[in-house]
Amino acid sequence: MLDLTIEDVTNGLPSTDDRGVLSHYSLLEKLGEGTFGKVYKARHTETGRHYALKEIPIQYDEEGVPSTAIREVSLLKECDHPNVIRLHEVLSVPSALYLVFESLDMDLRMYLKNQHLSGFRDPRWLRSGCYQCTSGIDFCHGKRILHRDLKPQN
Repeated sequence: MLDLTIEDVTNGLPSTDDRGVLSHYSLLEKLGEGTFGKVYKARHTETGRHYALKEIPIQYDEEGVPSTAIREVSLLKECDHPNVIRLHEVLSVPSALYLVFESLDMDLRMYLKNQHLSGFRDPRWLRSGCYQCTSGIDFCHGKRILHRDLKPQN
């Protein structure tokens, strides 16, 4: 378990209002870092449920939150499909948006690696896995959404 505070995540913002926005989540570990931000495994302090908390640093333009961030959130809110990860809520502090996603035990890359190491190569599983992946992609494409960084670890 990482010893992260809300101040660490929000770049030391002093406002108690900022800490209050994130106070319902305890950060457990950093899962990764990409072009658009960092992802943490977090636990909701009241329910005990685990989530993936994606931090997107933002620089406000003259009109407030950048349109690219608004577009991403609005597209994610439209995605209600069993093979597309769900957006649980959106939190905002002056320096970042936090997208709270459902949490999975492992990503597809890790799952495939575990299956390979155990020698499991059931063609029915492969067919089902391919169907689930293409079903989620087809759903997104039907809503005119392109992933742009589709890979097993995403």
